[in-house]
Amino acid sequence: MIYKYCRIDGFDILINSRLRLSRIAGLNDPFELAFGIDEDGAYLNIQNEYREDPYLMQTWISVLDERGISYDQASPADILDKFTEFQISDFRSLPNILRERWNQSMGIACMSEAVDVIQMWAHYTDNHKGIVVGL
Repeated sequence: MIYKYCRIDGFDILINSRLRLSRIAGLNDPFELAFGIDEDGAYLNIQNEYREDPYLMQTWISVLDERGISYDQASPADILDKFTEFQISDFRSLPNILRERWNQSMGIACMSEAVDVIQMWAHYTDNHKGIVVGL
């Protein structure tokens, strides 16, 4: 059984067989569905790709040229650094883009496997004044 903590108006779940879904932007925890990237890991992965296939450097140079990013043409290390910086900056925007798209297209129902979690009573039942519906 799973439990839905809710305010007194939560009887609507039982009366009308209806469960309200929340948008990501409406969640009470700003870290819900928050994620990021491991920038150090990204750098190492790109370095490893280069070690495995040095011909990737030409593709990376093309990307840097297309984006108008300057680099030292005689320095593979500088090309690697500039390409990695570009990739990481591009990845940084991805979580916000995904979060906004998900916010527009999905809903979330918060449930618990436990009926007696004090934090759930505080956050979801109008400050401990509500009900828990077992589903």
